[in-house]
Amino acid sequence: MRDTTLNSGQIKHYRQVFKLNPNLKKKATQILNSIEKNGGKASERQMVVLINAKIGKGGPEGYHYKN
Repeated sequence: MRDTTLNSGQIKHYRQVFKLNPNLKKKATQILNSIEKNGGKASERQMVVLINAKIGKGGPEGYHYKN
């Protein structure tokens, strides 16, 4: 698995995207908080979930942010 590093601007962008959708906001916020705690490092799984949710292919429901 590859890790991706997000800068603060990218994290802010994702927060803005998910702020508009209250159904996804809670889990996405947990994932983004986890990424921030890890210095911007996101696992491949976290990125797949965020990107799929952003483009409307399902969301982070059922995904535990520590995975």
